Amino acid sequence: MSNNRYAASAASGQPAAADTGIIQKALEGSNVDLASEFSSLIRASRAMQLASRALTTADEMDGTAISTRR
Repeated sequence: MSNNRYAASAASGQPAAADTGIIQKALEGSNVDLASEFSSLIRASRAMQLASRALTTADEMDGTAISTRR
C-alpha cells in the first residue's frame, strides 16, 4: 500500500499472528560459526597466495624462455 504497509492478496493469503515479544537489554545470537568462517578465510587467503605465486613463476619462466631465444 504505502508507508511500508502491506495488504493481504490472493498470493500472500491472510495474515497470521506472530508470536514475538521484545526483551530489553538482550543480545541477539549469531547464526555464524566464527571459527569455521575464519578457517575458511585463511584457506581462501592461502589459495590466493598460491595462485599469485604460480602466476609470478609462470611469468618469470616465460621471460626466461623469451630471453634465451634471443
